[in-house]
Amino acid sequence: MKIKFFLIITILAAVLTQPGCGSLDTGLFGPTDTATVIAKTAQIRTSYSVVAADLLEVKRGDQLDVVDQVEFEKVPWYRVRARDEALTEGWIEAQNIITSETLARSKSWLRILRTRLRRLPVLSARLQTCAQRRI
Repeated sequence: MKIKFFLIITILAAVLTQPGCGSLDTGLFGPTDTATVIAKTAQIRTSYSVVAADLLEVKRGDQLDVVDQVEFEKVPWYRVRARDEALTEGWIEAQNIITSETLARSKSWLRILRTRLRRLPVLSARLQTCAQRRI
């Protein structure tokens, strides 16, 4: 009895955590990330193929939910869900958006750079002092 129960729980867990079709393709816990449109305008498309139809035009600053990611012919694409009334879902080329994860990493590097740049005048003064002592 315990083995059957364990087996059923294991199978159920495996099924629920696997990506599926239709509305379950976002996974069990919904979107994986958010993104901000950085292009002046961009199109959310039905797929990442050359002949895909445009579904929705988004503008710089619009927020999107990232559902999936794929690389097609060496070009990264994101499956996104717009925050419009219809919750339009489709594909957008990565060059048109910045994910919140990438933005957070950029801000972290910027803080490090600013800290190092603040120390630059102090280091410069020390170098000048050392150079003057050697002259």
